[in-house]
Amino acid sequence: MIQGIFLTAIFVLAVGVSSIAGEIARFEFRFEQQLISAVSIDIGDFPQFDPNFPRPELNSGLTNQNLKTVLAEYFEALEAKDRFSGAVLIQQGDTALFEGAYGLASRRYKIPNSLNTRFDVGSITKEFTKVAVAQLLERGVLALEDKISRHLPNYPNRSVAEKVSIGQLVDHTSGLGDVFTPEYFKSSKLRFRSPSDYIEIFADDPLLFEPGQGKAYSNYGYIVLGAIIEEVSGQGYFDYIRSNLFEVAGMKHSGFFPSDEPVPEVAIGYTRTDGDGQASETVRNNILLMPVNGAPDGGSHSTVYDLSAFDTALRAHRLLTPPYTRWILGGPEPAAEEDYESGSKEPAKGSIGIAGGAPGLNAVLLSDGERRIIVLANMDEPVAEQVAEILSGELDW
Repeated sequence: MIQGIFLTAIFVLAVGVSSIAGEIARFEFRFEQQLISAVSIDIGDFPQFDPNFPRPELNSGLTNQNLKTVLAEYFEALEAKDRFSGAVLIQQGDTALFEGAYGLASRRYKIPNSLNTRFDVGSITKEFTKVAVAQLLERGVLALEDKISRHLPNYPNRSVAEKVSIGQLVDHTSGLGDVFTPEYFKSSKLRFRSPSDYIEIFADDPLLFEPGQGKAYSNYGYIVLGAIIEEVSGQGYFDYIRSNLFEVAGMKHSGFFPSDEPVPEVAIGYTRTDGDGQASETVRNNILLMPVNGAPDGGSHSTVYDLSAFDTALRAHRLLTPPYTRWILGGPEPAAEEDYESGSKEPAKGSIGIAGGAPGLNAVLLSDGERRIIVLANMDEPVAEQVAEILSGELDW
């Protein structure tokens, strides 16, 4: 099945396949004439877009004020029917065409979502990890050809460590598998607090294929990248992302917030999935389904404003030099002899479409550098993706 999220020439190819755990997984590949990114995974029943999902009544003659009125009424109606809980930001250049927050961050305590609520953005976190890898590449302390063993000499599975490269980890061609296995679901989620906690469990899992001989979305591969970032930078993964990405980009409200700590303004995820990963009629807190802390493959928290700041900072080359900014936006890897400071310092115009989803969370960032749609939700996917698709379609973006 193909589901499309359109912003200029962006579209999403979503493919359902069977995972190691026997579940159904959705792998997303985003294109704009060439591959842009592959950044989200769904485990369990493949969440279909609802063909009858309500749509706002928009037309090309609406003024900005009328647009805000129509969209406010639209989201209020969705909220009233428990069809949407989250925050939305639509921007044209520096102008917010629409922004709003709906539903509850905590249903137990009746705390409403706000534009400053921090939502779990799932696999959008992989984009942060990839930016971190790019920063270390341009500093010359990493190379995409480097094998795991070069930077993690004590990696438990020596055979894998000597075969798998950093580039293969980034591109999901390493042959490493997933972390959402029966072992994971049987384990206490308190167990997973750092990349090394996952490596202790999953390092000895067999490769799905020889490195470079196939492609399979790998959450575990990005966790290994996180461990390499730690080793090369001398910082913990979370500290590195905070100081080299969030702080530089002005993402003041973003971070990795453990679910067993009382962090303010963090939305609780609500899901209709039971403890075995099966669909349920009962709405539950997703805390028992998710790791207690985020990881390099997913689980960071951000706001609509902070994701906008990330997109702006990336395009302004505040996070990376122009050649590596182009790489993040889907261009080729910079050549070894290339002057990393070369290229236009004008804001990069490439399109980006990234998303993340899991029980009780869904997040989307679509941008072409001029127009931006950000939808964050603390309820089951694919609600944010569907809303983003509807908005981009109705706005004819």
